[in-house]
Amino acid sequence: MVNSSIGDLRQVFLMTRQTTSLKTELNTLVDELGTGQKSDLTQHLGARSTELLALDRKLNLTDRLSSGNLQTLRMLESVQTSLSRIDDLRSNTSLEMLAISDTSSVAQIENASRAARSAFDGTIATLNTRFGDQSLFAGQFTDGASLASSDIIFAELNTTIAGLTNAADVSSAIDNWFASGGGFDTVAYSGDPNGFVSRTISTGEDLSLDVRADDQAFRDVLAAFAKAALATGPGTSLSTESAADLQQISSTDLLSSTTGLTALQARVGASEARVESITARLGSERTAMSIARNDLISADPFETASRLEKLQLQLETQFTLTARLSRLSLTEYLR
Repeated sequence: MVNSSIGDLRQVFLMTRQTTSLKTELNTLVDELGTGQKSDLTQHLGARSTELLALDRKLNLTDRLSSGNLQTLRMLESVQTSLSRIDDLRSNTSLEMLAISDTSSVAQIENASRAARSAFDGTIATLNTRFGDQSLFAGQFTDGASLASSDIIFAELNTTIAGLTNAADVSSAIDNWFASGGGFDTVAYSGDPNGFVSRTISTGEDLSLDVRADDQAFRDVLAAFAKAALATGPGTSLSTESAADLQQISSTDLLSSTTGLTALQARVGASEARVESITARLGSERTAMSIARNDLISADPFETASRLEKLQLQLETQFTLTARLSRLSLTEYLR
């Protein structure tokens, strides 16, 4: 009778390989128990791998949209801050003009003119505000300033009103300069006259940042400031009484320009609310998709722990057998 047996070297090799395999599987289970996720997703999901890929694509798109929306909100906040600053300048200058009457002194009128010029400069600077490397109020022409400097504009306005001695005539000339098609369009405004910056805020949904420096609300405020500022100065031919009249006209204009600025603030506020609402919706969608993704790739903790316990027992048995085999000798075998 012929007995077949595995040689000692081969037996050691087989047991070593089996031990290594058990250790590898044990480490895999430990990782899965720690992370709560399957290590080999391809084997775990099978045909459902495409479902995981689709979820990952949607999650990536949602993250990009949410990140972009945060940037859009910051831009809108900057626009809203700029509008508030211009309205503050308008309000403060309006108070200065309300103090002007037919009995105001030359000093009072000149002080009001300086205040108006300062407000004019501040408004120009605000409308040239940049968000990062983009101009906020220049439409799609985001590289450069939206308006020329206040010095350039005032030089043109001085030329426009040169020789006029009546407050009503000066007021009309300034209004015409700031009207559509006037000097404001050809000299002052250097932004995009037609388009607006558009931002994608959701799949198939864009938001237009539709506030430009050439909006009528800004023209009205700047014109009112200009009237008060140009009531005095080297380029003005007005008498003290006419200068006071022009500043009173400016006061009325500043009060009426509130409507246009308020409408702009409301429009920007509505855009902010829209972006916030969509961002909140994207956040909810992301949570739902994350839960679905986790369900796909998660490892059942109870099943994993049970398999880990069985594997530990197998490994301990393997180590015990290996230890016993290593102690075998010819003497013990002959016994």
